[in-house]
Amino acid sequence: MAIREANGRWTVTVLPNGDWHPEEIKAAVRMRGSSFEKLSRDNRLSEGACRVAARRPHFEGERAIAAFLDLSPRKIWPSRYRKNGSRIPGHRNRRDVRSGEAACQRLIERAA
Repeated sequence: MAIREANGRWTVTVLPNGDWHPEEIKAAVRMRGSSFEKLSRDNRLSEGACRVAARRPHFEGERAIAAFLDLSPRKIWPSRYRKNGSRIPGHRNRRDVRSGEAACQRLIERAA
């Protein structure tokens, strides 16, 4: 379980990639008196944004959780950031990109 020590550091279980376990993130948020849904609402995000961010990349949700815990997102999710501190962009499925391009091409052909 996530524990915040007197010096401000957190003791948590981490995944093999270095990220906090999603349940540890949830426990830390709850220990500070909130929930993912409340954090999302307070930050004017969709209700599931913070819940999604705990498990997979969601930029705004990550920022909301990290700010609430007084940490940088890189401390919670190191696998989502490069060594220089810049964020690794989310990966789109090539199949989705192609189908989107094909749909756009069909729309252009219909308009012509």
